[in-house]
Amino acid sequence: MRRRSRLIRKQEEKNIRRAILYIFLTLALAGVLIFAGIPLLIKMAIFLGNLRSSSKLPEKQDEIPPAPPRLVVPFEATNSAQFSLKGYTESGATVKLFNSSLSFGEVVADNEGNFSLEGLKLTTGRNEITAVAIDSEGNESQASLPETIDYDTTPPALEITSPENETTITGLEKELIIRGRTEEGVRVTINDRLVIVGPGGDFNYQYSLQEGENSFRIVAQDEAGNQTTQELKITYSP
Repeated sequence: MRRRSRLIRKQEEKNIRRAILYIFLTLALAGVLIFAGIPLLIKMAIFLGNLRSSSKLPEKQDEIPPAPPRLVVPFEATNSAQFSLKGYTESGATVKLFNSSLSFGEVVADNEGNFSLEGLKLTTGRNEITAVAIDSEGNESQASLPETIDYDTTPPALEITSPENETTITGLEKELIIRGRTEEGVRVTINDRLVIVGPGGDFNYQYSLQEGENSFRIVAQDEAGNQTTQELKITYSP
């Protein structure tokens, strides 16, 4: 009995030492995890996150330029130094205007692509207006088709070659032909009636005289709106 009791005590002591060893090893392993494992886990998580981010396809940047703007100019010649311009392009695009390659103005198109500029100043003579559109990504379009505007303040030449002013015509022949000359492309009216102007600028107008004084107002107007006016008075006495 005593021998058996001794063996039991030794076994219990051995179990206690083994339990203490297990506890010590557990605490040691926990310490290693705390001081080394957690930072390692953090680094591993960062690495996996970076790996996942790098595996995503990069967003494709818009590299397609907008179409060239369309300019709307209601005339080809003017005698006014300032004018207004309209047009349309891509929605929200910045439109830069040029006059013969010189900067002429800048505007942002609205949500429907429309834009307008007022108070633009022309230079004397020929003005060639173009524009480019730049979208939000910085893509620039090709230049628009040029719009040509002639700024002219010189009135057209006008000469009445026959008859002379304040002429008196007598007799039965009362048909009068007014002949004159102006510049090619000029519009001529006599008493507000349009007269055909020939290729060289010559024109004529036939009129049946009334007894007494006959007054005529001859107006020559060029494409820019400049006018030259002459008055003609012919007296008819049958």
